[in-house]
Amino acid sequence: MSALNEATFVVGTPDLVLTELHYHPAHPTVAEQAAGFRNADDFEFVELFNAGTTTYDLEGVRFVAGIQFDFNAAAITQLPPARSVWW
Repeated sequence: MSALNEATFVVGTPDLVLTELHYHPAHPTVAEQAAGFRNADDFEFVELFNAGTTTYDLEGVRFVAGIQFDFNAAAITQLPPARSVWW
C-alpha cells in the first residue's frame, strides 16, 4: 500500500442548486424522429445552477443515488457564478 499523494479540498460551502429535472418526456415528434431521435429518454436532462459568487470546480462532483452522473468524465469541468449546466 502506498501513501496518499493527491488530495482535493473544498473550502466553503458550494451553492449549487438543482434547478430543473426533466424526466419522462413526451414521445419524439415526427421531426425529431427524422433527425434520428427515436427514444424519449434522449430528451431527459438535469440542470445544475451555481448560485454562488465564484466559479465552482466540478471535479469530484457526482450524483450517486437515482441519477448516475460523474462530472469527472464530463466535458464541463467548471461552473461560473450565476450560470447553469445541464446534461
